[in-house]
Amino acid sequence: MGSLKQRPAPPEPGLTFRVGVSGHLWSKMPGAEPAVLTEQVRDVLIQIRETVYTFIQEKRAPYSPDQSPTLILLTALADGADQLVAQEALDAGYQLHVILPFDRATVESTEFVGLDESREQFAKLLARCSAVLELDGTADAGAEASNLAYQQAGRMVLRYSDLLLTIWNGAPPLGPGGTGEIVQIAIEDDIPVVWIKSAPDHGAGLLRSASLSAPTSDSLSLLPERLDRLLALPSHQPSAKEHADGRVQPAAAARDYFHEPHQAAGILTRLWEIVIRTVAGGPLRRLDPFPDDYVAATRAGWLRTWRAQAKLPEPYCTWLLARLEESGVLAHYAWADNLATYYGLRFRSGFTASYMLAPVAVFFATFGFVAESWAVRAAVGESMALGSIFWIYWRATHGRLRERWLDYRSLAERLRYLVFLLPIGRPTIAFRIAAHNRMADPRDTWTNWLFRALVRRAGVFTARMDGAHLEACRTLLSNAELKSQLDYHQRNQDRMHRVHRRLHSCANVFFFFALLFAVAHGVAHVLAPKLFEAATAPFYDWAHSGSNHLAVARVQGGLRLAGLFAGVVLPAAGAAIHGFLSQGDFEGSERRSFGIAEGLRDLLQQLDAVPGHGAHPRAESLGSLAETAALTMADEMVDWRVQFLAKHDTLV
Repeated sequence: MGSLKQRPAPPEPGLTFRVGVSGHLWSKMPGAEPAVLTEQVRDVLIQIRETVYTFIQEKRAPYSPDQSPTLILLTALADGADQLVAQEALDAGYQLHVILPFDRATVESTEFVGLDESREQFAKLLARCSAVLELDGTADAGAEASNLAYQQAGRMVLRYSDLLLTIWNGAPPLGPGGTGEIVQIAIEDDIPVVWIKSAPDHGAGLLRSASLSAPTSDSLSLLPERLDRLLALPSHQPSAKEHADGRVQPAAAARDYFHEPHQAAGILTRLWEIVIRTVAGGPLRRLDPFPDDYVAATRAGWLRTWRAQAKLPEPYCTWLLARLEESGVLAHYAWADNLATYYGLRFRSGFTASYMLAPVAVFFATFGFVAESWAVRAAVGESMALGSIFWIYWRATHGRLRERWLDYRSLAERLRYLVFLLPIGRPTIAFRIAAHNRMADPRDTWTNWLFRALVRRAGVFTARMDGAHLEACRTLLSNAELKSQLDYHQRNQDRMHRVHRRLHSCANVFFFFALLFAVAHGVAHVLAPKLFEAATAPFYDWAHSGSNHLAVARVQGGLRLAGLFAGVVLPAAGAAIHGFLSQGDFEGSERRSFGIAEGLRDLLQQLDAVPGHGAHPRAESLGSLAETAALTMADEMVDWRVQFLAKHDTLV
């Protein structure tokens, strides 16, 4: 019997751990004992490796069991500590990712890599590296420009590091780009720092002092605890309220994601989309089908956008796509984006159907009293409508439709930012979470764990930050991202405005006609009963004569149905529409799209004015603006997440 075809599902990420290096040149360590220092470095690297391997063996997070852990050392390969640690890391099985402050030829011509033996060692190590990123620093514009380039390279190493290994004399920063400054930034950013003293006895410890005026360290026995915080899933336990709302432990939510099957949306799943298009006036001729292969469709969509819309050079498109595929960013974005669309449609189509069924249930409930001969059939209709509402509610809560939608959409959006952040060397951004948005803090979720695992897996992209590369990065950010998002939010703002206005007007019309009927009914039967009887007396004389009795009975039945519809169903339908407006948050969506559209316009203006070197932007300025763009969109994403987390799953 042949083997069964494996069911497609989101792939589990491999475990990757990144160690950055910052240390003094040999000239700044005159009393160092190279043999002792080398042995200490070797011991520390092996201890880090063993800690990572122990973590994966204990299975405290759903990393792929089919991939061995990958250890990466990030370094600028400067003379002294950098080259020493790089050699020992390669011998210990680490990959070497190099970040150079200048282009390769310029670096090799400076004292940054040392002289004679150190220069030869630099060339040998560079030949063995797995990735090299050449920054656009300037070496021929004086010491200040060179120090700035060293500073940017050191900060770039930190951006990619989970842990910093420093060979340092313990002195406070003396200027930009030095070891002391890099250590200080690492402490401020809560990056664990393993400090090996540059002077004998070259003792090692885990730096814990927030002040570099008197640095202190703890035993390396605390290292597993710090690494566990970086690599493990969040251990957040849902509160009783969160559990009632469908929240589960991060481990359970992650497990659900990695076992998600390929989903395709049927017509009932797309009820929300049909209603919104109908109300907004959009075309209903053809609903976009769900792709049979999420990854292939996403790959084709990205290439189409990059080539046709952004007009990016073909070599850049090929290079970027290959890097995103290797890191797993493409695959997980494809799965998260399509699953978010699917569960979003299911959740919103569910409450759409519930609000549509509510006035139907009210109609059947009242119709049974008005038309007694139809009482049984009316009861069946009412029961079916109410049963359907309960079934939809049960499916939404037990299937965690809302939570999956929010989680997968949040993950997809953050992975989308990496498309323009990684090529410019900005792998992560520091989220700004307002106090009132803490309930939706993405840093405490399993999606953040997976996001960081994929960022680690990506590592450094091999690239040279020359004019052509930086211009392509600017074009990618401008044409493929900001302009595309601006167009989406402008269309969404207009559509949400039309939907909210039209549904609100419709509900008001229903209430208005119900009010007219109530007033007319009151005037006819309460305020002027005598006048009513006198006016209708001829009719009743005619109605009770001969064969007209049956026709009149039918007319009376129709009038009672009209009264039922006007007095009961119309208010119920109006209330259902207002409930749908509240749950759909159309006005809030319009407001958020308006705000982010304004922010995106400002970013496009800033991008056009990015200071350059000649005709091209500088990496530091472009990278800062790319981070600002990601933060602007992330703020909107967090606000959107808060709005829907605050809404409880309700029957109607």
